[in-house]
Amino acid sequence: MGPVVRNRQFVFALVAMLATISIMSLTARERQRLTLLEERFMEALAPLQSLIEQAAASVAGSWLALGELRTARLDNLSLKAELEKLSDIHTRLREIEAENARLRELLEFKQASPHALMPARVIGHNPDSWFNYLIIDKGASDGVTKDMPVITPKGLVGRVAQVTPGTARVMLLTDADSGVGGLVQRSRDAGVVLGGVGRQQLLTVRLFSRDADIVPGDQIVSSGLGGIFPRGLPIGVVVRVDREEYGLLKMASIRAAVDFGRLEEVFVLGRGDGP
Repeated sequence: MGPVVRNRQFVFALVAMLATISIMSLTARERQRLTLLEERFMEALAPLQSLIEQAAASVAGSWLALGELRTARLDNLSLKAELEKLSDIHTRLREIEAENARLRELLEFKQASPHALMPARVIGHNPDSWFNYLIIDKGASDGVTKDMPVITPKGLVGRVAQVTPGTARVMLLTDADSGVGGLVQRSRDAGVVLGGVGRQQLLTVRLFSRDADIVPGDQIVSSGLGGIFPRGLPIGVVVRVDREEYGLLKMASIRAAVDFGRLEEVFVLGRGDGP
Protein backbone atom coordinates (compact mmCIF):
# COMPACT_ATOMS: atom_id res chain seq x y z
CA MET A 1 0.00 0.00 0.00
CA GLY A 2 1.51 3.27 -1.15
CA PRO A 3 1.86 6.46 0.90
CA VAL A 4 -0.79 8.21 -1.20
CA VAL A 5 -3.39 5.52 -0.40
CA ARG A 6 -2.49 5.57 3.30
CA ASN A 7 -2.84 9.35 3.39
CA ARG A 8 -6.24 9.14 1.70
CA GLN A 9 -7.44 6.53 4.22
CA PHE A 10 -6.26 8.74 7.09
CA VAL A 11 -8.07 11.74 5.67
CA PHE A 12 -11.27 9.70 5.12
CA ALA A 13 -11.07 8.36 8.68
CA LEU A 14 -10.55 11.85 10.04
CA VAL A 15 -13.49 13.21 8.07
CA ALA A 16 -15.69 10.31 9.20
CA MET A 17 -14.69 10.90 12.80
CA LEU A 18 -15.49 14.58 12.57
CA ALA A 19 -18.84 13.79 10.94
CA THR A 20 -19.66 11.34 13.71
CA ILE A 21 -18.80 13.91 16.34
CA SER A 22 -20.99 16.49 14.62
CA ILE A 23 -23.97 14.08 14.40
CA MET A 24 -23.59 13.07 18.03
CA SER A 25 -23.45 16.70 19.08
CA LEU A 26 -26.62 17.52 17.15
CA THR A 27 -28.62 14.53 18.46
CA ALA A 28 -27.39 15.07 22.01
CA ARG A 29 -29.20 18.40 22.11
CA GLU A 30 -32.54 16.56 21.77
CA ARG A 31 -31.79 14.05 24.54
CA GLN A 32 -31.38 14.37 28.29
CA ARG A 33 -28.08 12.47 28.37
CA LEU A 34 -25.61 10.62 26.17
CA THR A 35 -25.47 6.85 25.86
CA LEU A 36 -22.59 4.97 27.46
CA LEU A 37 -21.06 4.35 24.04
CA GLU A 38 -21.31 8.03 23.14
CA GLU A 39 -19.66 9.03 26.40
CA ARG A 40 -16.76 6.62 25.85
CA PHE A 41 -16.41 7.79 22.26
CA MET A 42 -16.43 11.48 23.21
CA GLU A 43 -13.85 10.84 25.94
CA ALA A 44 -11.60 9.01 23.46
CA LEU A 45 -11.88 11.82 20.94
CA ALA A 46 -11.38 14.63 23.44
CA PRO A 47 -7.58 14.82 22.93
CA LEU A 48 -8.07 14.82 19.16
CA GLN A 49 -10.61 17.62 19.42
CA SER A 50 -8.18 19.59 21.56
CA LEU A 51 -5.43 19.14 18.96
CA ILE A 52 -7.79 20.21 16.18
CA GLU A 53 -8.85 23.30 18.10
CA GLN A 54 -5.21 24.16 18.83
CA ALA A 55 -4.30 23.69 15.17
CA ALA A 56 -7.19 25.89 14.08
CA ALA A 57 -6.22 28.55 16.59
CA SER A 58 -2.61 28.33 15.42
CA VAL A 59 -3.63 28.74 11.77
CA ALA A 60 -5.86 31.68 12.65
CA GLY A 61 -3.04 33.22 14.66
CA SER A 62 -0.61 32.72 11.76
CA TRP A 63 -2.96 34.45 9.33
CA LEU A 64 -3.40 37.28 11.81
CA ALA A 65 0.37 37.57 12.26
CA LEU A 66 0.89 37.57 8.48
CA GLY A 67 -1.68 40.32 8.15
CA GLU A 68 -0.01 42.38 10.84
CA LEU A 69 3.40 41.78 9.25
CA ARG A 70 2.12 42.92 5.87
CA THR A 71 0.59 46.02 7.47
CA ALA A 72 3.83 46.77 9.30
CA ARG A 73 5.81 46.36 6.06
CA LEU A 74 3.50 48.78 4.24
CA ASP A 75 3.81 51.23 7.13
CA ASN A 76 7.61 50.96 7.01
CA LEU A 77 7.63 51.61 3.26
CA SER A 78 5.36 54.61 3.76
CA LEU A 79 7.56 55.95 6.58
CA LYS A 80 10.70 55.43 4.49
CA ALA A 81 9.21 57.37 1.58
CA GLU A 82 8.13 60.15 3.94
CA LEU A 83 11.62 60.26 5.51
CA GLU A 84 13.26 60.54 2.08
CA LYS A 85 10.85 63.32 1.19
CA LEU A 86 11.63 65.20 4.41
CA SER A 87 15.37 64.70 3.85
CA ASP A 88 15.07 66.17 0.35
CA ILE A 89 13.12 69.15 1.70
CA HIS A 90 15.73 69.65 4.44
CA THR A 91 18.55 69.61 1.87
CA ARG A 92 16.78 72.18 -0.30
CA LEU A 93 16.06 74.39 2.71
CA ARG A 94 19.72 74.30 3.74
CA GLU A 95 20.76 75.23 0.21
CA ILE A 96 18.27 78.13 0.17
CA GLU A 97 19.50 79.25 3.61
CA ALA A 98 23.14 79.19 2.43
CA GLU A 99 22.25 81.11 -0.73
CA ASN A 100 20.30 83.71 1.25
CA ALA A 101 23.29 84.20 3.57
CA ARG A 102 25.58 84.78 0.59
CA LEU A 103 23.14 87.16 -1.05
CA ARG A 104 22.73 89.16 2.17
CA GLU A 105 26.50 89.50 2.42
CA LEU A 106 26.71 90.59 -1.23
CA LEU A 107 23.89 93.11 -0.79
CA GLU A 108 25.49 94.63 2.31
CA PHE A 109 28.84 94.81 0.52
CA LYS A 110 27.29 96.47 -2.53
CA GLN A 111 25.45 99.04 -0.42
CA ALA A 112 28.62 99.91 1.53
CA SER A 113 30.99 99.92 -1.44
CA PRO A 114 32.11 103.26 -2.95
CA HIS A 115 32.36 101.55 -6.35
CA ALA A 116 29.69 100.90 -8.97
CA LEU A 117 29.18 97.14 -8.71
CA MET A 118 27.44 94.78 -11.15
CA PRO A 119 26.46 91.43 -9.58
CA ALA A 120 27.15 88.33 -11.65
CA ARG A 121 26.76 84.59 -11.14
CA VAL A 122 29.57 82.13 -11.86
CA ILE A 123 28.30 79.67 -14.49
CA GLY A 124 31.46 77.79 -15.40
CA HIS A 125 35.16 77.15 -15.00
CA ASN A 126 37.84 76.40 -17.54
CA PRO A 127 38.13 72.58 -17.27
CA ASP A 128 41.84 72.65 -18.16
CA SER A 129 42.74 75.25 -15.54
CA TRP A 130 40.14 75.22 -12.76
CA PHE A 131 41.84 77.96 -10.72
CA ASN A 132 42.83 80.20 -13.66
CA TYR A 133 39.57 81.14 -15.42
CA LEU A 134 35.86 81.29 -14.71
CA ILE A 135 32.77 82.25 -16.74
CA ILE A 136 30.13 84.71 -15.48
CA ASP A 137 26.60 85.34 -16.73
CA LYS A 138 27.14 89.01 -17.60
CA GLY A 139 28.55 90.22 -20.92
CA ALA A 140 28.75 93.02 -23.45
CA SER A 141 24.98 93.49 -23.50
CA ASP A 142 25.17 94.25 -19.76
CA GLY A 143 27.98 96.78 -20.18
CA VAL A 144 30.88 94.46 -19.34
CA THR A 145 34.13 95.21 -21.20
CA LYS A 146 37.64 93.77 -21.27
CA ASP A 147 39.90 94.43 -18.25
CA MET A 148 37.06 95.29 -15.86
CA PRO A 149 38.04 94.19 -12.31
CA VAL A 150 36.08 91.36 -10.67
CA ILE A 151 35.80 91.16 -6.88
CA THR A 152 33.89 89.61 -3.97
CA PRO A 153 33.38 90.87 -0.40
CA LYS A 154 36.48 88.84 0.50
CA GLY A 155 38.74 90.57 -1.99
CA LEU A 156 40.10 90.73 -5.52
CA VAL A 157 39.24 87.90 -7.93
CA GLY A 158 40.80 89.00 -11.24
CA ARG A 159 39.86 90.86 -14.40
CA VAL A 160 37.67 90.32 -17.47
CA ALA A 161 39.75 88.78 -20.27
CA GLN A 162 37.14 88.06 -22.96
CA VAL A 163 33.54 89.17 -23.52
CA THR A 164 30.56 87.79 -25.43
CA PRO A 165 27.10 89.40 -25.60
CA GLY A 166 25.82 87.37 -22.64
CA THR A 167 28.91 86.10 -20.79
CA ALA A 168 32.46 87.05 -19.84
CA ARG A 169 35.63 85.07 -19.19
CA VAL A 170 37.45 86.17 -16.07
CA MET A 171 41.21 85.67 -15.61
CA LEU A 172 41.87 84.87 -11.95
CA LEU A 173 44.79 86.23 -9.95
CA THR A 174 46.24 82.70 -9.93
CA ASP A 175 46.78 82.68 -13.70
CA ALA A 176 50.42 82.82 -14.84
CA ASP A 177 49.64 85.84 -17.05
CA SER A 178 47.97 87.74 -14.23
CA GLY A 179 49.62 90.72 -12.55
CA VAL A 180 48.36 93.41 -10.21
CA GLY A 181 50.06 96.18 -8.29
CA GLY A 182 50.27 95.27 -4.60
CA LEU A 183 50.97 97.12 -1.40
CA VAL A 184 52.02 95.92 2.04
CA GLN A 185 49.21 97.48 4.06
CA ARG A 186 51.30 97.91 7.20
CA SER A 187 54.56 99.29 5.78
CA ARG A 188 53.21 100.70 2.47
CA ASP A 189 56.01 98.99 0.52
CA ALA A 190 54.92 98.38 -3.08
CA GLY A 191 55.43 95.56 -5.55
CA VAL A 192 53.64 93.43 -8.11
CA VAL A 193 51.50 90.37 -7.32
CA LEU A 194 51.83 87.45 -9.75
CA GLY A 195 50.00 84.13 -10.18
CA GLY A 196 51.19 80.77 -11.41
CA VAL A 197 52.10 79.05 -8.11
CA GLY A 198 50.22 75.76 -8.60
CA ARG A 199 46.77 74.97 -7.25
CA GLN A 200 47.34 75.95 -3.62
CA GLN A 201 45.82 79.41 -4.21
CA LEU A 202 49.23 80.92 -3.44
CA LEU A 203 50.33 84.14 -5.13
CA THR A 204 53.77 85.77 -5.25
CA VAL A 205 54.54 89.41 -4.55
CA ARG A 206 57.81 90.83 -5.88
CA LEU A 207 58.66 93.97 -3.96
CA PHE A 208 60.37 96.91 -5.64
CA SER A 209 62.78 97.49 -2.75
CA ARG A 210 65.25 94.90 -1.51
CA ASP A 211 64.87 96.45 1.94
CA ALA A 212 61.06 96.33 1.93
CA ASP A 213 59.49 95.77 5.35
CA ILE A 214 57.35 92.65 4.97
CA VAL A 215 56.76 89.74 7.36
CA PRO A 216 54.41 86.73 7.52
CA GLY A 217 50.93 87.84 8.50
CA ASP A 218 51.08 91.14 6.61
CA GLN A 219 48.01 92.00 4.55
CA ILE A 220 48.55 92.73 0.85
CA VAL A 221 46.10 95.07 -0.91
CA SER A 222 45.93 96.48 -4.42
CA SER A 223 48.08 99.57 -4.91
CA GLY A 224 46.01 101.14 -7.70
CA LEU A 225 49.08 101.30 -9.98
CA GLY A 226 48.46 100.27 -13.58
CA GLY A 227 45.05 101.87 -13.94
CA ILE A 228 42.95 98.65 -13.89
CA PHE A 229 42.35 97.83 -10.23
CA PRO A 230 41.24 100.35 -7.59
CA ARG A 231 43.46 100.96 -4.57
CA GLY A 232 42.85 99.10 -1.33
CA LEU A 233 41.21 95.86 -2.51
CA PRO A 234 42.26 92.87 -0.34
CA ILE A 235 44.54 90.42 -2.17
CA GLY A 236 45.80 88.09 0.54
CA VAL A 237 48.04 87.50 3.55
CA VAL A 238 51.78 86.81 3.54
CA VAL A 239 52.70 83.25 4.55
CA ARG A 240 56.43 83.21 3.71
CA VAL A 241 59.14 85.80 2.88
CA ASP A 242 62.12 85.00 0.61
CA ARG A 243 64.73 86.69 -1.53
CA GLU A 244 65.27 86.15 -5.22
CA GLU A 245 68.48 84.59 -6.39
CA TYR A 246 71.48 86.87 -5.76
CA GLY A 247 69.31 88.77 -3.24
CA LEU A 248 68.44 91.61 -5.60
CA LEU A 249 64.72 91.66 -4.80
CA LYS A 250 62.63 90.61 -1.82
CA MET A 251 59.61 88.42 -2.54
CA ALA A 252 56.89 86.70 -0.54
CA SER A 253 54.24 84.01 -0.93
CA ILE A 254 50.66 85.14 -0.34
CA ARG A 255 47.60 83.07 0.46
CA ALA A 256 44.77 84.62 -1.52
CA ALA A 257 41.89 86.22 0.38
CA VAL A 258 39.41 84.67 -2.07
CA ASP A 259 38.71 80.93 -2.28
CA PHE A 260 38.73 80.65 -6.08
CA GLY A 261 37.41 77.09 -6.07
CA ARG A 262 34.17 78.05 -4.27
CA LEU A 263 33.09 81.18 -6.11
CA GLU A 264 29.37 81.32 -6.91
CA GLU A 265 28.63 85.06 -7.10
CA VAL A 266 30.98 87.95 -7.91
CA PHE A 267 30.87 91.68 -8.69
CA VAL A 268 32.18 93.42 -11.79
CA LEU A 269 33.51 96.92 -11.09
CA GLY A 270 32.17 99.54 -13.47
CA ARG A 271 34.31 102.00 -15.39
CA GLY A 272 35.40 105.10 -13.55
CA ASP A 273 36.34 103.11 -10.43
CA GLY A 274 40.08 103.56 -10.80
CA PRO A 275 42.56 104.74 -8.13
